Amino acid sequence: MLRKNCITYEQLLKEFPAEKVGKMMVTLELFPTPFKGIYYAPIPQERKAAYIESPRSALTRSISLFLKKQPFYYSCTTALEAAGRRWQPSGEIHVVNGAISKRIDLVKRIQRNEKRNTLRARKIAGILEQYGRLILFHRNKEFEKSKFRHTPYGPYATIGQAKKDIRRFHREK
Repeated sequence: MLRKNCITYEQLLKEFPAEKVGKMMVTLELFPTPFKGIYYAPIPQERKAAYIESPRSALTRSISLFLKKQPFYYSCTTALEAAGRRWQPSGEIHVVNGAISKRIDLVKRIQRNEKRNTLRARKIAGILEQYGRLILFHRNKEFEKSKFRHTPYGPYATIGQAKKDIRRFHREK
């Protein structure tokens, strides 16, 4: 079977027939991620309880697949929360990269799944809630000059860089 990791739909089709992949999605052997065509393969305990042991590391792997292996780092309030400088979680994930600027609103997807009265839809809503409410991709043309550190949960901006990014990206709104 699949090991604990994020995987794209194309990679799944290379390993399994399309009917098997569809059945794996329906039976929640593959968890959805915030990105279309990218799935998280849970371990049996996660699958049984419909939770993700480490949502941030799963999100990091799915972002890497979404950005097609381009470098990125978490910044703004996300980095400050991880560093312990902000105690109240914002529910927003700020991702800085050199390629795209995008906004993914997970609240709408969660509410849409909660309105359906099926067990599967409610489980999917619970899984998506673990990622946060909003994922914001910020494009930085000077990405190479940014300062960030690698952690077991992904790359995070230094505190100084996070504060610079907050000033830069909140001004652009």
